[in-house]
Amino acid sequence: MNNDVDVSATSGNVNIQLDEETPDATWMLQSGSGRRSVAVPLQDRNESNRKTEGRTGDGEFEVKLKTSSGNISIK
Repeated sequence: MNNDVDVSATSGNVNIQLDEETPDATWMLQSGSGRRSVAVPLQDRNESNRKTEGRTGDGEFEVKLKTSSGNISIK
């Protein structure tokens, strides 16, 4: 990953397949009624009803993933 990522979807799912085990990213996953699944360990993980936040590696890049009713998956 070389840049910040900002993805929004209304009713579709967002699936991210990582090509490295610990990308240097700060994560913000927000879903209205969808599920959030994160298969990588997040440091400083903060989870609420509709949002998951955390960091992998040094947190250099920002990844924001938002859906209204779709699921979010990080593998």
